[in-house]
Amino acid sequence: MTAVPTREDLDELKSRVDLVELFRSYGLEPKKKGRSWFCCCPFHDDSTASLSITPQEGLWNCFGCEAGGDALEFLQLKEKLDFPAALARLRECAGQARRDQAAPAGQRLAEERRSELLGRVAEIYQKRFQEVPQGRDYLASRGLCSPELWKAFGVGYCDGTLKETLPQDGPLLESLKSLGVLTGDGKEHFRGCVVVPLSFPDQGVVGFYGRRIRPDAKFSHLYLPGPHRGVLNWQGLRASSAITLTESVLDALSFWQAGARAVSCLFGSQNLPDPLLQLLQRYGVKEVTWALD
Repeated sequence: MTAVPTREDLDELKSRVDLVELFRSYGLEPKKKGRSWFCCCPFHDDSTASLSITPQEGLWNCFGCEAGGDALEFLQLKEKLDFPAALARLRECAGQARRDQAAPAGQRLAEERRSELLGRVAEIYQKRFQEVPQGRDYLASRGLCSPELWKAFGVGYCDGTLKETLPQDGPLLESLKSLGVLTGDGKEHFRGCVVVPLSFPDQGVVGFYGRRIRPDAKFSHLYLPGPHRGVLNWQGLRASSAITLTESVLDALSFWQAGARAVSCLFGSQNLPDPLLQLLQRYGVKEVTWALD
């Protein structure tokens, strides 16, 4: 069994989770107002951004439906997880390896196993992108109609059929839930999204970006739960000392299609993601052109 943490250990774990980034990983878009951040609440029909996040206190609260709590309670509500499963997910978000050496295989993934599974999922998404028109039609509507581009970035589409290829239960299903590809109740996290794999040198696929194609979607941008992993087009950073950084993935794809191949993105406009900063330093990038809204 997984050891129950002391109150001190649990508080320390929560303090290591960036609450704003946690909300962003679920497709929410917090905006800063004063000391707090506000976004639409995912737990009721909310068009007024009634959910408040106070990072310095590690708390969030919705003034509409009165849901609230800390990072652990958010994970329990959003993923419909019991306490042990939510605690395990919290440890992932904090960047802490799971401590329970006897945990099921689906709850404790080595990095190479993570990359292997995400790579297989990426292949399934890419296959569906070619087989059904929705993803291609959406990108074409955005001017991203180059098959060379689709292939170079491994663009995929999630139409909800991944689960049809999986067993009804067992380690594989639990592993995909642990990674966040499937939600706690077994639904596909990226359903209805064009999906772009995110990778890192020597690690392979470590994350995904999902863009919902429905214009009325409540949340347009999705990532795997937890801290952002991976970089878009790290190969372009390695090949040039001068690069362009855009705000979003699709903006970067537009630059690449137009011929500016040394391009990557910030996944928003709030900060410079740590994996991207690491590679800018590793590859000695000297010049950055910012292309932001």
